[in-house]
Amino acid sequence: PASAAMPMGSMPLAMYPPRDQEAVMRTKGVGAGIHQVPLIRPTPRLDQGPKARSVPVVSHQGPSPGLERPGLYNHPRRFSNSSTVSSASSLGSSRDSFESRLRSSSIASSQTSIESMPPLKSRFNTRSATAAAAASYAHHQKLQSNGQYYHPWHKPAPAKTYRRKAKPGELFAALPGEVLELILEELRKLHMQPGGGNSCATCWMRDCCSVALSARKFLKHARKALYQNIQLVGAESLHMKKRTKVNHGSRLILLRRTLRANTHIAGIVRSLKPPSLPLGAAVEKYNDLVASVVMACPNLERLVGYYPSYNHSFQRLFHALSTRPTLKEMNWIIEASPLQQQQRHHRSRPSGSGNTNHLWAEEELQPHQSRWFLNYHLNWQQLTTLLVHCQPGGTLASDKLVARTLRCLPRLENLHLSHLSPASFNDANLLSLPPLKKLSLSHLPGITTAGLSSLATRSTSISLTTLTLVHMNVETLPVLARIFSHLPSLDTFNLVQPHAPMMPTDELVLLFPYLASPSLRKLHWDIPYLPTRATTADTILAKSISANGFPALRILRAPNDPEGIFQSLCSPRERADLPTDRFRGGAGSTGSGARQSTLFRGLLSSQQQPSGGHGRAASDYYSRPSSSSSSPLHSNNRHAWPGGTMPTSPSSAPTSPMFPPDSLLLPRDNSNLHHARLAAQARLEAARRFPRFFVNVIDDAATDANGNGNANANANGKWNGGNSGGGVMVVERYGIGAFIGTAESKIRYVLTPDPGATDEGGGLVGVADLLRDNGEALVLPPPPPIGRWSERKKAEAAAAADGQSNRIREGCVGRWNTLSGPVVDKKDRERWWHVERGRWRAVVLS
Repeated sequence: PASAAMPMGSMPLAMYPPRDQEAVMRTKGVGAGIHQVPLIRPTPRLDQGPKARSVPVVSHQGPSPGLERPGLYNHPRRFSNSSTVSSASSLGSSRDSFESRLRSSSIASSQTSIESMPPLKSRFNTRSATAAAAASYAHHQKLQSNGQYYHPWHKPAPAKTYRRKAKPGELFAALPGEVLELILEELRKLHMQPGGGNSCATCWMRDCCSVALSARKFLKHARKALYQNIQLVGAESLHMKKRTKVNHGSRLILLRRTLRANTHIAGIVRSLKPPSLPLGAAVEKYNDLVASVVMACPNLERLVGYYPSYNHSFQRLFHALSTRPTLKEMNWIIEASPLQQQQRHHRSRPSGSGNTNHLWAEEELQPHQSRWFLNYHLNWQQLTTLLVHCQPGGTLASDKLVARTLRCLPRLENLHLSHLSPASFNDANLLSLPPLKKLSLSHLPGITTAGLSSLATRSTSISLTTLTLVHMNVETLPVLARIFSHLPSLDTFNLVQPHAPMMPTDELVLLFPYLASPSLRKLHWDIPYLPTRATTADTILAKSISANGFPALRILRAPNDPEGIFQSLCSPRERADLPTDRFRGGAGSTGSGARQSTLFRGLLSSQQQPSGGHGRAASDYYSRPSSSSSSPLHSNNRHAWPGGTMPTSPSSAPTSPMFPPDSLLLPRDNSNLHHARLAAQARLEAARRFPRFFVNVIDDAATDANGNGNANANANGKWNGGNSGGGVMVVERYGIGAFIGTAESKIRYVLTPDPGATDEGGGLVGVADLLRDNGEALVLPPPPPIGRWSERKKAEAAAAADGQSNRIREGCVGRWNTLSGPVVDKKDRERWWHVERGRWRAVVLS
């Protein structure tokens, strides 16, 4: 046989070639080497499954007795589940199986392995390959049409994958910088909450330094959060004074040294809050220290919390601010110059000679003073917010100084002008204003009603979103109608003045809304003209709101609302006062909160009673019986009361209802929100005594004393004794709908001040609120009493007798970082404690 011609030792150890190539193996004889000829595998068809590799054939190089040359396997074997294992295991199979395959191959084919291969030209024919691909695609489409979807074979995924364990800090290093910035911003919000909280700026800076030391990647973002908005609040600690050997401004000195040594950190600073002027420190020397820190911040945008006055003389602080090209906010507090103060002193003294030509006029600046003030603004090309406030005696009276100053600020958006004389700012200056977004005018006698009316119609006023008029003496309502109708972007409107605007005698309002604004969302309306009844302007505004003249209005603040007409237009509230209103006296008042609450209840119960209705057509408000016919909304609400008359309560009338206290009749600059909340709560409690609907809880199975089940019962649950049949017993009776307001209204009746404002100031943030300590000081002076001279003296004497000349405010000592809870551990206290400092909060002008 053929197998006998081959010795046992001549068989090769590897029966198959590697997987990356196919070969034909030839043998020369016993002990001869194996030659491999690489072949190109044919392209498998798409409609066939996975195929096995071609089986190599071992042949002798020459003619061998008893053994023919085998041919190449042109048809590869089909794999089974163990195809790979069988292929690998076949390499180590017995010699007999291999020889049998050689024998069968030589019998089936009379060609050599090279001859059995198809010619290269026919294998790589482009037309044949294209035809085969087209046939395969047609077969694939046929399978899909028959509902048999073809899925090509893919290598199966491994049964189990193993994730590499992350190295320490690897996942944290993958976080983007924006995420870290958001984390630091949220931490800053927790420390600097507007309500005060239990933290301060010192605790925030400590935590930010700890974050910077926790990871190298955090260093960049924590440093930016720490130095971008610097707040130095409160007094210096003792160890800081010993370290720097100075009594005032030790933290400013260390900050200046850091900024000068590291220009990168100096470029991060955007806003600076220096400590307030320490007691016993020289004003000029302390201002120079702040100026040196400002000079070390090349990109400074704001100097907040510290507003020195300007008296038209050279000061290093204002010169340093003028050299900051990126400054975005500037607050001018103008005082009388030394020359003007000297002139006033000479004018007050009698002079022997009547020649006063050598003296300047009281409200006129010298040319170099005007030039200095104007040159300060030449470098502020990025300025967006400007405040100009003149203290008593201060002035900017010059040749259009304010107008020329505003022309130097191309990006100005917010302008606040307060207490400027007519020579400094008038109607001509008002009409020459650039396009603004926020305009606040306060106590400007040079502005007239005609000037405000012309301002509303100018094209430069279209961009106004906030307009504040404080004591601008708006005389007529058509001016307000023109402002509302010609400012399409107006979002907030604030009006405060002691006298109400009037309707011209030759005009008559027939259709409402007379006042309308499609974009107004917040309205502050404070006209303390009549403390006991609504004015004509209040009535017209209330009817305009009721007629959907302000569809976007969401917040309405009307402190002077004696009849409740504005409260009735807003959504109902359960309570209108704050928890502490009844237990505190208003600033400047000699009585307690309970006495004031009783006073308001007496006035309201005797002169004003609630009307019914809970819809827009039947809104709730209070009206005096004598003025019920003059109220425009009273006729629409008569049907809400049984019998068409409002109930009265004479038992709660005060001693003299026709003569209210003098404090309510004296002219007031603005209303007190504390008093307004007490009055609104009194109206609300009075309305709860008159519900609109009643719910009767009945008992159908109840019987009377005689065993009759068809008797009638009265409202108190007692039987009426009727035997007419069908009667029931009323067990309980509930009254509902006892509220003030309109249920479907989206307007909120707000009687709380803006952040940074006070109840005594009416709720708006003014210049006085900006110059206040805003939580930084711990020892406060007593509030100035308001009223007659005799009452003020009595209040001062009572405060001095009680030892209330100074009020102590609780500050922060670092308990934010404590771990011991209410019980303070001495060792732990050394870690988190710092000197007690106030909680300063920034304010924004209304």
